Order: sequence, then C-alpha cells, then structure tokens
Amino acid sequence: VYASRRTRFAKRFSAFACFAEPAPIQYEAYESISLKQRAACDDIPTAAAKFFGDAAQLVDHAIKLGKTAEPVLYSTADADDLVALKRVAVSNRVGLARADADADPPPKFA
Repeated sequence: VYASRRTRFAKRFSAFACFAEPAPIQYEAYESISLKQRAACDDIPTAAAKFFGDAAQLVDHAIKLGKTAEPVLYSTADADDLVALKRVAVSNRVGLARADADADPPPKFA
C-alpha cells in the first residue's frame, strides 16, 4: 500500500504532537532537511572513504598520545585494540577504493 510522503510523515510524527516544547516540526521543514540530506548522500562511497581515513588518523593520534600517558591509563591491551581498530579503518578505506575502481561507469545516453 502506497502512502504519500506527507501521509507517512504525519503518521510517524503524530506521537510527538502532545509535546509543547520543542515545537513539532512541520512537514515543509522536514522535507527541506530531507532534500539536503539526500543531496549530501549522493556520493556515499567517497564520504565513507573519507570517514575511514579520518578514523585511521584519529586512532593514530590516540596511539601516539597513549605512549606519553600515565601507565595506569594506557596498557598494552589498549594499544593492541587501537592498532586493530586502525587496521579495520585502513582496510575498509582500501576496500572502498578498490570497489570504486572496479565499478562500471554509469551508461551514457546520447
């Protein structure tokens, strides 16, 4: 059964109508936010690759900071976990790059 976006919105957010604060969101505002989010997600593989690259850098910084921290706050178990987390982030980024390189380009219509 198909329902319009407006109808689905009304059904989903009807439970929040009883709250005075914050004021319930109106459909037009919801649709505006939705459109911006959909536009921002057009290139999900690139965004995901950037996320995994940023994650690897943050973990690398945590590893470097941990080496100078007090021994109570930094153990070899923590270091092993951080190194494993960095490996996951890097391998996910590499996997996305390979998948993107292997992907067929979209067809061109004349």
